[in-house]
Amino acid sequence: MTLYYIKYGFIIICLLITIYYKRPFPALFTAIADYYLVIRLLNEIGVTIFIFAHLCYAVRFTGKKCILLFCLPFTLPSFAAALVWGQYFGFHLVFAATFYAQCFLLSLTCALVSFFRKRFPHPSGILIITGMMLFVLCDICVLIFQTAHYTAANIAFNLIWLFYAPSQLLLALSTRKFTLKNIV
Repeated sequence: MTLYYIKYGFIIICLLITIYYKRPFPALFTAIADYYLVIRLLNEIGVTIFIFAHLCYAVRFTGKKCILLFCLPFTLPSFAAALVWGQYFGFHLVFAATFYAQCFLLSLTCALVSFFRKRFPHPSGILIITGMMLFVLCDICVLIFQTAHYTAANIAFNLIWLFYAPSQLLLALSTRKFTLKNIV
């Protein structure tokens, strides 16, 4: 259990970094979600709160709150997935996980578009893209861990934090406002 508190402590450090740079909302929702996922082991609540983290990322990456309107159509496939697989994993968890996956893809797309449009100063854009790619690898490992058999699940479980911790640190550091003066 001590390892879980160390992992969660790392997420709190990332939150403190974002508070210092005055952009805490995605990291705040991440810290709350991880509390439920890592400490309390309540997956349904943790995954649901993680949705808000990715919605905050989408707004941060685009600078537009109207991006949240893209989430409305996510309800139908999430409900359909919950009807199909809810009996195996729990209706709420499947609905939340499917909705989460779509919100994650939205925030990833927003990050990529913003990167290629050079919306963020260097090196923030690189930190964001690298952090989001590591986040993708982490979530792939979570999916494998939750659905695969013993050996693949064990390997995936051991890789989750290898990708997740650096992703959160990079995303936290990307909140710093870089200019040419403070890069040199």
